Amino acid sequence: HRDLHSFPTRRSSDLKNLKWKVKLDLPGFNSPIVWGEFLFVSGANKQNMKVYCYNALTGKLRWEKPIDNIPGSPAAKPKVTDDTGLAAPGMATNGTHVFAIFATGDLVCFDFNGNQLWAKNLGVPKNHYGHSSSLICWENLVLVQYDHSASRNLFAFKAENGNMAWQANRSGLISWSSPIIVHDQNPPQILLNNDPNLAAYDLSNGKELWKLECLSGEIGASPAYFGGMAIATNAYSKMTAVHISSPSQMVWEAYDYLPDASSPVAWNNMVFTASSAGEVACFNLMNGKELWLHEFDYGFYASPIVADGKVYLLDRMGTMHIVKANSVFELIAQPAINEKTDCTPAFANGYIYIKSKENLFCFSKL
Repeated sequence: HRDLHSFPTRRSSDLKNLKWKVKLDLPGFNSPIVWGEFLFVSGANKQNMKVYCYNALTGKLRWEKPIDNIPGSPAAKPKVTDDTGLAAPGMATNGTHVFAIFATGDLVCFDFNGNQLWAKNLGVPKNHYGHSSSLICWENLVLVQYDHSASRNLFAFKAENGNMAWQANRSGLISWSSPIIVHDQNPPQILLNNDPNLAAYDLSNGKELWKLECLSGEIGASPAYFGGMAIATNAYSKMTAVHISSPSQMVWEAYDYLPDASSPVAWNNMVFTASSAGEVACFNLMNGKELWLHEFDYGFYASPIVADGKVYLLDRMGTMHIVKANSVFELIAQPAINEKTDCTPAFANGYIYIKSKENLFCFSKL
């Protein structure tokens, strides 16, 4: 969810509201992240791994840095599937440090000038698709969900030097999901999905606060949260809602129109999901009742984003479907870049940043 205003809502297949566009020289399914005038992405193939920093306002490349010579890094890249690759996890930043992780298990930290501050290998994850859990920052920590077939862990490393602050050994099975942070609880919590658990941990020490068995299968969708309610879901399984003040009991369950790659988003007592089959659904957050369903021509890997009372849904063929964030379906516009897209867009500076398989776009407000 982003409380932002004035994003593009008319057709843009002619790219009239395109502010800038840059060609990407390495593939990577990670989404762009933005801090002020700095935009970061990562990319990798069997020969090279890199982190890139662009000027978010102009698209000019500020710097690019290779990721190599990290102690413990494997001599040969692990086998990954084409739709995951070696650079699927999203990067993270706390405003002074920026972090990236790759399917090799290499975790690296730079400052905003491109100086490498530290790097370490966490061990090559035993993962039959490739590692895809995105990083997330909390105060002076970078947190890594590292659930693979050999072990399941949540790591917290100190931003300034990479030293481990704490480690939580987790139960359950492998996961491709990413963690989210719930700020309005005391203490603040980090929520993680894997098979079969939705679990919460204390950010200060890694203590498990609660855990609920509610998932099954290969978990790709991250949890969602709004107003005390947490949502966990997976295709071919179910969607479960729990109030985190009493997490031992499910509030409701739903079984249809569930995502496998994209994550749900919760806002204003509604939950929105987008499936790889092209189904977009809206549910009542309080009771799980289906409020509306719309079937689009192409599926979704990118997660829906709520901004300015609208839901932005980027399908795999490069069309952004914009609908009202309401209990009744209303399509506003369908701008398109006409390039294949699997990455969740970023919203910042009054702009929307979209990463296709080959290019990075910035669209200005109208």
